[in-house]
Amino acid sequence: MDKAHNNRFGSPGLRLVQLYMLLASTGRPYSLTRLAGILSCSRQTVLRMIEQIERIPEVECQSWLHKGERFFQMALPTPSATQVFTPESLRELVLCRDIVGHLLPETSRKELRKTLRLLTPEIAQDATFAEPWGKGFIDYSPFQDILETVQDAMHLRRLCRIRYQSRSLGRSLDYRAAPLRIIAYREALYLWCRIHTTPKHSEKEYRTLAIHRIKTLRMDRASFKTEEGDDREPGFGFPFHEPLRVRVAFRNGAADYVAERTWSPGQKLTRRKDGTLLLTFTTTSRLEVLSWVLGFGPDAELLEPEDLREEMKKRAKGILEQYTQHMK
Repeated sequence: MDKAHNNRFGSPGLRLVQLYMLLASTGRPYSLTRLAGILSCSRQTVLRMIEQIERIPEVECQSWLHKGERFFQMALPTPSATQVFTPESLRELVLCRDIVGHLLPETSRKELRKTLRLLTPEIAQDATFAEPWGKGFIDYSPFQDILETVQDAMHLRRLCRIRYQSRSLGRSLDYRAAPLRIIAYREALYLWCRIHTTPKHSEKEYRTLAIHRIKTLRMDRASFKTEEGDDREPGFGFPFHEPLRVRVAFRNGAADYVAERTWSPGQKLTRRKDGTLLLTFTTTSRLEVLSWVLGFGPDAELLEPEDLREEMKKRAKGILEQYTQHMK
């Protein structure tokens, strides 16, 4: 039974079709080791299948060595942009490149620029239409392989074995998890995943892992199925606990800033006669609420729940003591 479970492609012929579809649909280069991992077979088996694919008329499969590793890439015909995209949709793609491109590894950014130049050289070579402003950017170039393996695992519904450097515990943790989404949050990328204990049993336990703290990640032979709870509704902060209803009062410019934005589904905004804005929203991260409210200084007051308000008092007292002590 375990053998049948691991051989998820069913037969050598089905595995060959999967390899062809992978190479033909993406046009991306794949290392021999990575292909063997995706298809759950030996490197020699992959080489034999590549030989069979190369016998197909009008199929060109390129191969080369890089740093001692064999790579394969299928040459695809250049698409006709006029048949696939409208000028408006191409401009939207360029806008997406300019806004979120900085979160991608350098190799991915180059591939994106190359593709856009092929599709629309007159737009892609112009000055950028937008640019990201932020602080604390992370270079994801060293994590290119991890990001690609995660995408492969999500596409194939395969579990992953992850070694993760925990910032709070100060040590490495090992997870066996179902990768569900790559999350972009505050100039960083995270992996939203469901933790598994055995191939046949899944705890209803979810983790949000920072991509730049993942030390190793490889696909497992076992597959996973989508479960209720995998598609989390976006809300305020990371999903650290059960949803919590919070109420905060804002004054002056902070009130206008908060009123312009959506902070969680089902939020409620109430204006008082004195101009104060009351925001009631749902969060799954108490710590993020505390730091967020503190960022507004005296223009924000956390009202409910009472235990979170008490925690805010302790933090405010600690800040006051820190700034009233003499500098050493």
